[in-house]
Amino acid sequence: QEHVQADMDAAVTISTELASAARLHAEHLACSLRDGSYTPEVLRPR
Repeated sequence: QEHVQADMDAAVTISTELASAARLHAEHLACSLRDGSYTPEVLRPR
């Protein structure tokens, strides 16, 4: 229970717009990981 309280104490408030953008980014990332199209920046050829 102390761990849960620490997580709650560490929480920050972000705008709805920022939360929505983050959620869309996460969904896109999850889809690309699932279908194998994800290529991290460090692995992309230059």
